[in-house]
Amino acid sequence: MNIKYDQQVDAAYLMLETAKIVDSEEIQPNVVFDYDELDRIVGIELLSVKRNITNLLQLQKLIPTAQVIKVAFDSQMFFDFLVESADLNLIDNEQTKQRISMAKKLLESSPSILDSTQESLEVSKTRFNRK
Repeated sequence: MNIKYDQQVDAAYLMLETAKIVDSEEIQPNVVFDYDELDRIVGIELLSVKRNITNLLQLQKLIPTAQVIKVAFDSQMFFDFLVESADLNLIDNEQTKQRISMAKKLLESSPSILDSTQESLEVSKTRFNRK
């Protein structure tokens, strides 16, 4: 997974595979999946990243089962990216704000501790097939 983030527009692109994009679908507000000719997700565009941290933590629920293994290997990188990008002032849910704040502190001191923090955020491993 390759993550590119543009702070000026608060948008990120997660490149999962290097392939020609033949279709795109907005699967929820501010989240667009790019598909290749085999209908696999090859990229994910995230808009308003800082305002949507809570929703983005649940993003993996939307990844089709067929791609679970590929995404699972990269989920820690994605989680770290979200924690680093989070603007605590823009998070409405107080519990999520506290957990992200703790994760930010842990990331600064010891990235390996984030595994247990990720579990406490209850980032679901459940995936749903594309409609």
